[in-house]
Amino acid sequence: MDFVQSKQSIPFCQTEVCSIEIVNISVFNTPIMKDYYWKSMNITGLNKKFLQLNRNVAAIASIPIPPMPVNSPPIRVTFHFLNPEAHSTSWSLKRIQLCKCQIVQMPVGVNNFRNVYACPHRELLTILPTSGEATRKDMFSFTLNIAYSCPGQTMLAYEFIFDIDYKIQLKFLFDVYEFNPRKCILTQSLLPMCIYKSEHALQPIWVHNPFSHDLDFKITTEDRNIVFILEFMEIKTNFRVKGSATNMFVPIPAQHSPKVDLECPESPFTLYKNHLAVTIGTRERTSRMVVLHNTSDICIQYLWKENSMKGYYSAEVVPPCGTCKPKHTVSCIIKITGGSTQIVFGNIPIVCEIYTFSGTRIDHVEECSLDSSIDEKREPDPLITRLFVNLSLRVKALCSLDIPTLPSLPSADLAALAKKKFKSGHFDRDIFDKLFWNFIYNEDFLNDIVRKKCDQTYEDAIRDTDMSESVICTSKLNKSGLHPRRICGPPPTNGSGRKATGRRAPGDRACGAVQTVSIVD
Repeated sequence: MDFVQSKQSIPFCQTEVCSIEIVNISVFNTPIMKDYYWKSMNITGLNKKFLQLNRNVAAIASIPIPPMPVNSPPIRVTFHFLNPEAHSTSWSLKRIQLCKCQIVQMPVGVNNFRNVYACPHRELLTILPTSGEATRKDMFSFTLNIAYSCPGQTMLAYEFIFDIDYKIQLKFLFDVYEFNPRKCILTQSLLPMCIYKSEHALQPIWVHNPFSHDLDFKITTEDRNIVFILEFMEIKTNFRVKGSATNMFVPIPAQHSPKVDLECPESPFTLYKNHLAVTIGTRERTSRMVVLHNTSDICIQYLWKENSMKGYYSAEVVPPCGTCKPKHTVSCIIKITGGSTQIVFGNIPIVCEIYTFSGTRIDHVEECSLDSSIDEKREPDPLITRLFVNLSLRVKALCSLDIPTLPSLPSADLAALAKKKFKSGHFDRDIFDKLFWNFIYNEDFLNDIVRKKCDQTYEDAIRDTDMSESVICTSKLNKSGLHPRRICGPPPTNGSGRKATGRRAPGDRACGAVQTVSIVD
């Protein structure tokens, strides 16, 4: 009995550091890409906070909600957590009141009352579910229902408890504005460029218009100089400096959202892959394939929006529209064409709109075959959601692609180097070249089946070939009754050593034509 009690007193989690993390998010009914929410809510920094959690030590983490204007459509964001521990554990969310709102009794039914907070800020965020159990090496999730109903800056707090001993306070920061054009600029910083390679590339500044009216904007640039101030001081200090320098450019890796969407009840339509990184040359064309999954129980109709910028890039999806049955997948091909200018474009949105498909496929074909006047009166199908493919495009010049170049050596040095390698018998060949030539040698490719060993020069081999042909011609001419001396053969010489020249008809070696010989004085 004592052994059982001591065994039950041992806690489930033996590690001193929490190991859960957010592996993915799902965003439903959003006007912006998923990658924007991943960076705006600082999911990478939140995972670092989770990894730094210690037992019985509470931590604080801030999650800024993407700013949107008041009365914007609500957005649902699902956080997918991974429990890498080898045991099951429980988790819970508890709301922390930061405002001074009081509890009010609200009538529910007949002679029934419920105590609720009369607080307008509570409508901004609703999290479901608030508790659950995470099985071993499995995933669990909760959904954030975000409503932009109360203008102003608000902070809501939740206490996230995992495995009883780990606690972290999540502070959600809201910024709901009436009309603020500065919030429309999504690009806050540009990508770093390599000045060593003398690259000249264009980068975009993305502007988002969340308002219900048109928005005019104008962007101006200015040149700023960097000022260095040098001051001579009388203080002397001895110190050591350690450093390293290189001429290779190592860019800082950008933190992007996961390239694969997870299946979620809140967002039953997923794209694989939702992030494409493409590097092509100028005026070059390439293709990438994406797959649309429909995990819902309804038939949908998808429509891809064309995205292009004249002279810079063009992204076209084939097929541009179609239908998808429940529990089915559809593959589409994105054809990307680069322009004549070097560009570095990140987060190019390729939009896929999802509509409800009313009726059967036969009804749809019949409606398309009717008169065009009827199609104009037909109301469009309601829009369910929008899916985005995040395209990071880099267009380089053809000469700046990663092509190995030979060292620029003088012709005399190259000839001497080749002669040295030929004499030493050293050649830069890999295993594939050796295997290929061994296969050619063993298979006797494009050679005679019977090989004759001979030690002759090129002139001797040509002379023997002419002699063999002359013998064949002699046998043929003797059978036909012609004189054996007027045959094709090597040019004769006279006794005085004078050269003999001859005239041979075209094609005489092949057909045995007659050769006339004359002596030249």
